[in-house]
Amino acid sequence: MTTVASVRRRPPRVPYDLFDAPELACVDALRSVLEIAVAAVLAANPELLTEEPLERRDDLPAQVWIADAIVADARTLRAALDRYRAALDAREREPERPDDDDIPF
Repeated sequence: MTTVASVRRRPPRVPYDLFDAPELACVDALRSVLEIAVAAVLAANPELLTEEPLERRDDLPAQVWIADAIVADARTLRAALDRYRAALDAREREPERPDDDDIPF
């Protein structure tokens, strides 16, 4: 069964949050748009919400099979966006290294 993933809400971004990683604005926006797109695709194709696997149903139109692929691809992209965001968050938590540029050799 395909379901709409739960959205992990984050506070809205402010310019200060984006100084070190401005791409996070797009990452967060894309993730939100993916959630909306998946919800719309599932609403338009309720066959995807049944318990019965699609592989057992050969009577479905091509639109449903393509919709299933869109939902699966959106899930994959969402996971990649989450990994990217986690990597940036981990980078922010790393202790700052001293600047070694002033070593006289």
